[in-house]
Amino acid sequence: MSTDTLLCHFVVDGLSPKEFAARSGLSLSTVHRYLKNGHLKKCQHGGKHCRVYIPESELFRLACETSESGENSSLAQDQPASTSSQPLSGPRPQWSRRFQ
Repeated sequence: MSTDTLLCHFVVDGLSPKEFAARSGLSLSTVHRYLKNGHLKKCQHGGKHCRVYIPESELFRLACETSESGENSSLAQDQPASTSSQPLSGPRPQWSRRFQ
């Protein structure tokens, strides 16, 4: 018996993907992508096309994982690179030449 199967027997009050998204601050599509990739544990009592439950412990694990790894995490939001005072290389775009 796998760990995921054992987990299913104990998860009675799991969260739906929509509830998990609301509590974690992730978008619903991100939660579905994490479930598909196996990044989040899930439980489906009735099989492939039945309701999906996510254990509440995954909220804690997700929060710990993002806080430990900081911005380098695959879960971190895409942050723009820090802007430097040096201009980018290459010619200026035509629209910005008007403002010289």
